[in-house]
Amino acid sequence: MNSNLEQKRHPKNLKNTWVNQTGHISLYAGPDPEYKNLFKKHYGSFKGTILEIGAGTGYFAKHILENYSVKQYTILDISRNITELQTNYLKDFKQIKYIDSEKYEQIFNQKYDLLIETHCLSETPRYYYSDILEKINVDNCLIIDESTDPTDLEFNETVSEWASAFRLNEGTHRSYEIAGLKKTGTMVYIGKGGRDAK
Repeated sequence: MNSNLEQKRHPKNLKNTWVNQTGHISLYAGPDPEYKNLFKKHYGSFKGTILEIGAGTGYFAKHILENYSVKQYTILDISRNITELQTNYLKDFKQIKYIDSEKYEQIFNQKYDLLIETHCLSETPRYYYSDILEKINVDNCLIIDESTDPTDLEFNETVSEWASAFRLNEGTHRSYEIAGLKKTGTMVYIGKGGRDAK
């Protein structure tokens, strides 16, 4: 995994495309049944702790919290999205812990049973996603993401290499069922059983 950290840091750990973003920040985090299908297929009997990076509208988190035994659900996101989630879509769930992306290193203080990431890390600076993937302690992953940013050609290789280290890699594949990406498809990574050191 390339730990290219020479990129200039943004105080909120955002790419330039997000610095002046207004309005709702999520394009693909709406009610997509494929997210639910993938979770049920691979994690249908899930119990434990979850870290979701970039919860978007909170749709997927709400579905999981309403239908599965989640001890703690941690959401890492930017401050304005956290405020929106806390006051709207996820306001009724007490087992959610929020971590602002400015303080993302806090996610390294515990181990998670499952990492969920949908269309988020590819939109963050290289130093940010590289640091997270190098240091996170997680036993399973469901990642739906692929970079189309011509200025960051390392993202796809970095995530693929990271996901391949899971002892039970159950489903690295291109999905054509994700809303908004049915024509081009996007990469889905299903990793289980913890990661082997490489």
